[in-house]
Amino acid sequence: MGEPIRPCFKKTTTKKCNHIDFSDVSVKGTHVDIFVGNKKVTEALLTLDDKRGLVWKRFGDMKSTTSKELKAADKLISELKDNSQIMSLAKDHLKKTLTDFEGDLNDPKSTLEVRI
Repeated sequence: MGEPIRPCFKKTTTKKCNHIDFSDVSVKGTHVDIFVGNKKVTEALLTLDDKRGLVWKRFGDMKSTTSKELKAADKLISELKDNSQIMSLAKDHLKKTLTDFEGDLNDPKSTLEVRI
């Protein structure tokens, strides 16, 4: 069945970040694809709660997803913050994205305004 949580990068992987898709992250933020079985059912966004603490929130449910699959996805999402591998990948993902963003800000030939 494979692992149900896959970090959302251009080339998805369950173990490490192979490639950062800057345009995807600049629009959605740091997020992961959530799979139930082999089916992608939703995504989870790493964001801040009202007390400025990190929290994963479900977004982007797939149209064919059932309520049973969403319930399973919600359970997985509730466990993300305690998953050191996922949190480490998210931190690395965010650092690389910020570095790319800073590079674009400092590049006079940047197409950043077209992508945001």
